[in-house]
Amino acid sequence: MRWLFSASRAAANRGSLLDLRLALMPLTDLFASLTEYLHTKVFHDLARHPERPSAFTRQRKLTLPTLIAFMLGNLRMGVQAELDQFFAALARQNILRRCVSEQAFAQARSKLSGDVFAHLNDWLLRQVSDHLPRWHGFRLVAADASHLRFAFSRQ
Repeated sequence: MRWLFSASRAAANRGSLLDLRLALMPLTDLFASLTEYLHTKVFHDLARHPERPSAFTRQRKLTLPTLIAFMLGNLRMGVQAELDQFFAALARQNILRRCVSEQAFAQARSKLSGDVFAHLNDWLLRQVSDHLPRWHGFRLVAADASHLRFAFSRQ
C-alpha cells in the first residue's frame, strides 16, 4: 500500500498542474521501522520518566514497545476491555483473557516521559521527509475550511 504523494518536475514545467504520483514508501516499511525503533536503547532512554531511570529494564508483560503500541491505538471502550482485546489480538486468540490489569497499565504509563509522543512524532516526520514532495525546497501543507455535503440515498 503506497501512501505518500510526490510531484513530477516535468509536469510542473509543462504548466500549473502538478502530476501527482504515489511515492515509494509503503506503510509496511514505515511500521517495520517504527517497530524496530521502539526496541532500541535510544528510544528506551528517551521514553523513560526522568525520575525513573530504571523503568522498563525488566522483561514484563507490558514492555515499553507494547505500552506505546497500546497507547497509539484508538481507545474506544474502557481501559480494561481494551487491554483484554489488545493482548488477545497479540496472542491471536479469540478468547479474551486478563493478561494485564488496568492498574498495571496506569503504573507503566506513569513511568513514561511526558515528551515521548512528541519525540515519536518528530521521528516519524524524519522518516517520511525524504518521500514528501517539495516545492522550491519547502514542504507544502494546505488546509481549507470547506464543507462538502453528500446527498443521502438509500441505494
